Amino acid sequence: MLSIFVEASCNRYNRDECVDCHVFEPLIDIPKSDWHMTPDQALIMAEKIKSIDVLNKLAQQEINLTGGEATQNPYIAEIVKIFQTVTPYVCLHTNLEMNSKSSKRWLRLIEIVKQGGRADITLYPTAWEKFQKPLLK
Repeated sequence: MLSIFVEASCNRYNRDECVDCHVFEPLIDIPKSDWHMTPDQALIMAEKIKSIDVLNKLAQQEINLTGGEATQNPYIAEIVKIFQTVTPYVCLHTNLEMNSKSSKRWLRLIEIVKQGGRADITLYPTAWEKFQKPLLK
């Protein structure tokens, strides 16, 4: 499996959309616009993965898109499609700490699953009742 970090872990526990970062120190010198992988960066990376044998072999097992919370990336559905040109086995990791089924993050996750992506969900006892359980009903 090949894991790719697509998002810089910004404030995922408090908001459905990226506003500021709870891990501010590591990102202090990086402009907010660079906290998320872009589709252009994903295209370059996908081409490199296809051209480097060892990376391509790992990708054929699965590409796991991760980060602090990959659904925070506003381009994530498009990025999944791009990596699906490398392998049909693309998985998105999520902590599923979303405020509602109308959140952009939830809608992105639904779109990804509908386009054939897989969701890898980590369930947490501290988030189960408030965030995770209502989404999975």
